[in-house]
Amino acid sequence: MKERIIELIRELGPIVPNEISGKLEANSFLVSALMSELVREKRLLYSHKKLSNSPLYYVQGQEDLVRRRLNPLLKIPEKKIVEFFEKNKLALKDNLSPQQRYMVDELKDYITSITLNIDGEEKKFYKNHNVSDESIRDSLKNMKPVKEESPKPQPSSLFGNSPQTNKPMTHSFFENKKEDDFKFFEKPKQEVVVEKPIQQVKLQEVQIEENSLYFDRVSSNFFDKNNLNIVSVDVVKKGKEANFVIKSGFNQEVFVKYFVKNSINETDVSKAFTESHVNKLPCWILTKAKVNKKAQKLLDNLGKTINLISI
Repeated sequence: MKERIIELIRELGPIVPNEISGKLEANSFLVSALMSELVREKRLLYSHKKLSNSPLYYVQGQEDLVRRRLNPLLKIPEKKIVEFFEKNKLALKDNLSPQQRYMVDELKDYITSITLNIDGEEKKFYKNHNVSDESIRDSLKNMKPVKEESPKPQPSSLFGNSPQTNKPMTHSFFENKKEDDFKFFEKPKQEVVVEKPIQQVKLQEVQIEENSLYFDRVSSNFFDKNNLNIVSVDVVKKGKEANFVIKSGFNQEVFVKYFVKNSINETDVSKAFTESHVNKLPCWILTKAKVNKKAQKLLDNLGKTINLISI
């Protein structure tokens, strides 16, 4: 059956296990197991980005077909990054903000990494998928030395004129607040309205017999106590992580990333900010967790574009 699976993939192009099992009229679990074996044998490859809940399986040489099938799944910020690398080919990792690096790492089917020795120092670069390592090395050899190093772009250039100190907020943050205090939640006027947030679309597709806006008692009590109305909730990890869209007392929608864990790291902050940016909403992180040093530094750099609420 392994040979038949490879034959079908060569014929049909990148495919998910369910599609193969349908063609073979075979048990999907058996087909998935056989495809995993083929991957271990290095006879099949698989995509980093998933179609529904499964990666695309393909044979070497079908990489462009993989990207063609994944293109409709890309969110607007992801498309912009892909377009950037199609145009510029190469970027130094240190010159990207943490949230940009997070998205790049999720686009390994389009963007790969390369480590180069620059003046005796190892530097990591991201490059477009069709740029060979050899061509980059040849280009660097032909570059003229630069006397002064250009200043590295600071995250503040993307999120405001200067970093803001972002200390955890408690319940008292919501007490005695006036409407002017919430003005930083306003959406930029120049931004174009995009399709509905993914979180809300998922809620419309999934029917839940119980209260679909309930995740756990802690989050529910917090929203009730502060008169915040839940518009939607998407369960990312049952009992561990959820995405809420809520409305404040001034009818302002806010994206809330809720973590149930012991510690918040830089990746958690980047993830929350990126998802809120996709939905064009201000971002809150709601948690009981402690914040490590790297996460706090990123929060400080992001300033008022994101708020950590300690409950």
